[in-house]
Amino acid sequence: MAPKRQAPKPKKHEKPIKAKLGKNKARQARCPKAPAKLNGLRTSKTGSKAPKLTLTATKKALLPPRPKNAPHAFALFVQEFAQTERGKQQHGPDRIDAAAREWKNMELEEKKAYTQRAVPAQEDFREKFELLKAKRQLLAKPPNGFALFVRAVYNDKAARSAGPKGFTNMTNHIAEQWKKMSDELKANYNDQAQQLQEAYKEMLGAIKEGKTLDEFLEEQEQ
Repeated sequence: MAPKRQAPKPKKHEKPIKAKLGKNKARQARCPKAPAKLNGLRTSKTGSKAPKLTLTATKKALLPPRPKNAPHAFALFVQEFAQTERGKQQHGPDRIDAAAREWKNMELEEKKAYTQRAVPAQEDFREKFELLKAKRQLLAKPPNGFALFVRAVYNDKAARSAGPKGFTNMTNHIAEQWKKMSDELKANYNDQAQQLQEAYKEMLGAIKEGKTLDEFLEEQEQ
């Protein structure tokens, strides 16, 4: 009777599969996964203690959709040209090229008429886009005291021109100014940053309760 073959012994650097699985299960038990979101808000990765509220990609749902670009004068002309007999006979780039040739030969007064027609739509686009930018800034994490100081220096033309050239050199220069600044002057920026942080937390709390951004802003205006 032939002797039974024995299973090869694992090498010293290899661990049995059961031991690996056991360690993975133990690690998962010690470090449970934190919930990814909480009512549209992300919690802290550890999931321990109070959740840290930070807006995730779901903040897009709190914002109005980006307004469509308003047509300019030539775009309005192309739309009308597409409805003509010559425009219907052509498609795609050929239609655009034909419209461009007619536009080039058009009298200046005729072009001005299209420009005036495009003004209301462009003004409406700018108004809606500025409103969208303002709401995006509200949802952005507020700056700290040093960031407010950096912003103040860059907004001051005299201070900006007096500093060294180059973004890196200017940033280092501002950082040195911040280090040498007295605690009283720093307190002005830090207090302002604290107020922005408190307002930001209040907004996150309102959103967590289910309010929209517009509802929160209306309450602040009252």
